[in-house]
Amino acid sequence: MATDQPELAVSAELVKLPVDSKSQKRSKSPSAYRKSCDLCHTPNDVLVRCQIDETCSWHFVCTKKCWKDVSGGMVDGDSNHPYYRYGGMWKNKHAGVSAKKPKPKK
Repeated sequence: MATDQPELAVSAELVKLPVDSKSQKRSKSPSAYRKSCDLCHTPNDVLVRCQIDETCSWHFVCTKKCWKDVSGGMVDGDSNHPYYRYGGMWKNKHAGVSAKKPKPKK
């Protein structure tokens, strides 16, 4: 009861096997896991998650210039930045970086 079904005769070259995503990720360097700042678009290992405008949508901003611009340099914002709201830190766990604030020097 054999039937010839040409649609089942698929060439081995055309069959896409699933890629082992874990082994593919392991081969990447830590810089491959960086996220870009939503404002300046530079890839970073540490970003601040925050709301910055009247849309109340969450953004990832870099801890350098962009965060100071949207928050006024204050953790909880200031009166000049009424829409700023802190929402946590994102860090690249593959890079071995810290998202902690440096302790003030005595």
